[in-house]
Amino acid sequence: MRKHMPKRFEIWIIAVLIMTAVLLLTFLMISTKWMPVMTRSTALGVGILVTFLIVVFWTRKCIRQVGTPELPTQAVLARFARPVDAVGLGLLFVIWPIEALKEFPTGQYVMNYRIAEGLYSKKGKDEKGRDLSSLSMIVEASIYFRFPRTDRIYSFPMPIEKAKETLEEGGKLDSEGLREGLSWGRVLGKELLMRTYYRLPIRNPKEGGSEDKLHKFFEGAVEGGLRHVMGAKTFIECKEEKPMIEEEVKNYLLSAEGDPFFECGIPKECLNLELKDVRFPEDIEQAWRAPEIAIREGEAAIEKAIRKAEAAKSERERIKEITKGYIDAGVSPNVAGLLTGGVEGKAMSFEQLRDLAIFKAIGGLK
Repeated sequence: MRKHMPKRFEIWIIAVLIMTAVLLLTFLMISTKWMPVMTRSTALGVGILVTFLIVVFWTRKCIRQVGTPELPTQAVLARFARPVDAVGLGLLFVIWPIEALKEFPTGQYVMNYRIAEGLYSKKGKDEKGRDLSSLSMIVEASIYFRFPRTDRIYSFPMPIEKAKETLEEGGKLDSEGLREGLSWGRVLGKELLMRTYYRLPIRNPKEGGSEDKLHKFFEGAVEGGLRHVMGAKTFIECKEEKPMIEEEVKNYLLSAEGDPFFECGIPKECLNLELKDVRFPEDIEQAWRAPEIAIREGEAAIEKAIRKAEAAKSERERIKEITKGYIDAGVSPNVAGLLTGGVEGKAMSFEQLRDLAIFKAIGGLK
């Protein structure tokens, strides 16, 4: 865009000169015919002032700022409502009203979806050959996407015929190549953003409330992709193969004809899907969680036994050290044991030891 700025500035100067000449001549003709009392110099002065104000107004409409360093955006330049270029952050010149800019945020959108009814797993067999029923499920998923950047190259699906032509012409496809009728070519981000301009039914994506509009616009596509992929899997596969399902749903959204993500030019690198939760009827969920709960309870019991054994060992060591201290101080082993052990496992105080000596002296302890 910026390499065309000098040329656009020349167009602006020519347009200003033509506008000035036309306005002045028109004003002079009107003033001479309808205002004979006015002198030509007065008419010329008024004409220059009016022309200046019109040029200033028009120039302000032509100079546009796309985004700011704090809140960067990018834009598509349209001429007669037809996209001709995509531009990034900066000060731009458009020929108003022939040309216009539509801005797109560069940040990431996060949209949450929930399918609570009408989604069923398929019938099938498990690894041991047992029959698996078709079960209803509740699915919660999050979509993370951003609009393509004008200065990058992305992976975007293309027809097989076009992919073969690209290879024959020396072009490149991404690492997945041709697979199951789906090929990924390398496309400039500015081309994809111009495609988005054509197909996204939101007048100003950067205005407030646009996220809710995008959520509603993509809702049917996301739910359709989840039904298409998960409806073709057993409930065990739906529960255990989340990463694979996420990738399959993503490819479906990006390549299905008529899908909003595909039609709007959202590339592979700008879209991610995460399965937050997959739930089945409560009895199935309880059976599913039973082994995990048993493992956790067993781990807790083992940990408790280990702590108890460590505590008992520590207590024995403590008693042993105290007894050794008494013996080292010259106390006989029997008395040291009494001092350490005491009554009911508690060490005896000197008062208790005195009472014990008195009791022994009067013959109560043999």
